[in-house]
Formats: sequence, structure tokens, C-alpha cells
Amino acid sequence: MFDVDDVSKDINRFLLSDPMIAGLVSDAPGLRLPKAFDTFELSVRAIVGQQISVKGASTIMGRIATRYGEISTYGLMFMQPWRLAELKPIVLGCR
Repeated sequence: MFDVDDVSKDINRFLLSDPMIAGLVSDAPGLRLPKAFDTFELSVRAIVGQQISVKGASTIMGRIATRYGEISTYGLMFMQPWRLAELKPIVLGCR
């Protein structure tokens, strides 16, 4: 999750050995995929982030978590996918 064992040189060397993606790796050295503890939350964040600024996306994600998330022993958890599926579009602000 936190990439504390950074082996970026090894990763880049491996990726550069693949002719299909070597050009992409050369164009953006060190580029990494975003990570999260919950892939559903990461997916929602990516979609929300496409529409507005990073600050705005963080605000919206916080509102979603506060309104539809769950409190656990670890704190506020993002909503479960089934919860989003149950919401009506009007609740989500869709037109």
C-alpha cells in the first residue's frame, strides 16, 4: 500500500524490457498507480476526480463517506458497493 520497499529501478528495468510498453515507461519514468486499502473507494475517487478539482473531489469523497459510510473500530469506512447500488440517482445529484 505505502510502497515502503521502493524498488523503482528494478520495476523500471523490468517494464523497459517489454517492447509493448517500453515507450510509455520512458515517457513517464517513475509513474505509479494509485493505491488504496479499498479498491471500490479508489474506483469511485477516480471517477469523481475526473469531473472536478482534487480539492473538490476530496470534499465530495468526505461527504459520501460521512453520509453513506460505516463507523467501525478503525474509524469511518467508505460505503460498500451494494450501498451505492441501492441509492437512487436523485440522491446522488444526477439529472
